[in-house]
Amino acid sequence: MKKVIAISSSGRQKNTYQLIQSAAPLLKEAGISLQIIHLSNYLIQDCKGCEACILSDRCPIKDDVIGILEKLGQADGIILTSPVYMAGVSGQLKRFIDRTCKWYHRPELVKKPVLLMTTTAGGYADEVLDYMEKVATFWGMHLCGRVKRNVKTWDEAVSRKELKFFIKAVEEGEETEWIPTKDQVIAFQVQKTLAMNILPRDRKYWIEHGYDVQVYYEENDVPFYLKWMGNSFYSFFSRIIKKKSS
Repeated sequence: MKKVIAISSSGRQKNTYQLIQSAAPLLKEAGISLQIIHLSNYLIQDCKGCEACILSDRCPIKDDVIGILEKLGQADGIILTSPVYMAGVSGQLKRFIDRTCKWYHRPELVKKPVLLMTTTAGGYADEVLDYMEKVATFWGMHLCGRVKRNVKTWDEAVSRKELKFFIKAVEEGEETEWIPTKDQVIAFQVQKTLAMNILPRDRKYWIEHGYDVQVYYEENDVPFYLKWMGNSFYSFFSRIIKKKSS
């Protein structure tokens, strides 16, 4: 059975949590199990900015983050959620995301399907979804949908239509085909440029995975104009870095 893990980042397990739960019946119908990780139930300390995870692949902080990251790596799909707090994501989620800094340098969730969810009593739902989408892009994930609810729609369960592409991607795994957006290609090229020109550990990782010669993690379906744009951006940005370091 395929397994999906949902990250719940609200301390009170109310509207956003209920939205996650509403997806469970349709996932079960598709033969997919759902496990919800409530970040508030785990010990997650602030990132110290020591860069140990980037430089040595080890985090000196002793808490529950490593265990959560391992679970995400083993999942067939991820539902990333947050309520809107002060026009942004919850503090629990931001603290957790900060601890995934290494995944910006060496992405470990490449091609894994992700569904984004948020609820709000006011506005800024799109801004929160945009931020989570950016983070998921840095992690190398395959974006399969965005779900949002407000005070007028809190009682609406996640629909079959909203879950359609996510379920399909979870079922097909890495065989799923998708065309990256311009922003995703640019983000990839920024990460690749830094990896290939700054840290030897990053460079080794990207070469071993073959990302150093690609315009995106999966480039078979990337349109020609995006390939041209990606390669041009990489060449330009690399020249700037080499010029500044010389």
